[in-house]
Amino acid sequence: MVPFDPDATLLKIFTDPETISDPYPLYAELREHAPIFKTELVGRWVFTRFDDARALLRDPRCGSGAGLTDERVSLDGTKRKVRSGTLPMLMLNPPDHTRVRGLVARSFTPRRVEKLRPEVEQMCDDLLADLGGEGDFVGSVAFPLPANVISALVGVPAEDREYLRPLIYDLTVGIEQTASPEDLAAAEVSGAKLTEYLQDLVARRRAEPQDDLLSGLIQAAGGEDMLTESEVLVNTSLIYAAGFETTTHLLGNAVRQLVAHPDQLELLRNDRSLIPQAIEEVLRYDPPVQVDGRHVFEDIEIGGVTIPAGSST
Repeated sequence: MVPFDPDATLLKIFTDPETISDPYPLYAELREHAPIFKTELVGRWVFTRFDDARALLRDPRCGSGAGLTDERVSLDGTKRKVRSGTLPMLMLNPPDHTRVRGLVARSFTPRRVEKLRPEVEQMCDDLLADLGGEGDFVGSVAFPLPANVISALVGVPAEDREYLRPLIYDLTVGIEQTASPEDLAAAEVSGAKLTEYLQDLVARRRAEPQDDLLSGLIQAAGGEDMLTESEVLVNTSLIYAAGFETTTHLLGNAVRQLVAHPDQLELLRNDRSLIPQAIEEVLRYDPPVQVDGRHVFEDIEIGGVTIPAGSST
């Protein structure tokens, strides 16, 4: 009997197109045969069971490892440099994360998001009308909708949004583990263009503040503390990258699952009040984000396995 190879299974999950579209059978194999293992592909510990992953993510002895190294290792073993500089709040640990998140939260409020409802509804109506009842849903709706919504939230003028969309796409492709050298080069160029655009927009919003998120971030203060300009820039880019790709995949996965389960689609058509529950169920059943990582700052034991300090997961 051929021994189970968790690294070969992991590589297939990340690189095989057919497996990427339905990785769940291989997830089950990993849970059964290699629930916790250290992969030789990138030197990280891998946790495949829900309870173990949750314990890791909630353990205060673990956190972001960003800034601890200037290299990132790809699945094929290739090492690439990571740009230094101000980190977005997603890559910070307390107390820095607490400070930046608190300042951002002063502007990123439910009231500001709710105010966009009529504009977002109009965007949806226009995109669906252009789709005409059939076509490429991801390309025609799931991709442009979140990009335009985030642009409206940030305060990007409507005439500039088409310019930003391909830049954002390049950035999101560039953060994937399977990104090619060409993807990384495109992400580098697009990242520089996005930063240049946002620097100009920040200058305009400092001179003439508007009722938008970017103006709020510029003005956000807690006592004498305020976000620096570099913190405004990197966290605005984070809001684009994190909110855009995840929402695109969520919309695509939702439509795919509803087409595959017409009885559930009929339930939603007959009772629109079920839509919030349906969204939560898609996030659970076929989530757009399926991998997360942590740096281990102290020795920890999870699932009966000791993970030494300095490890990455």
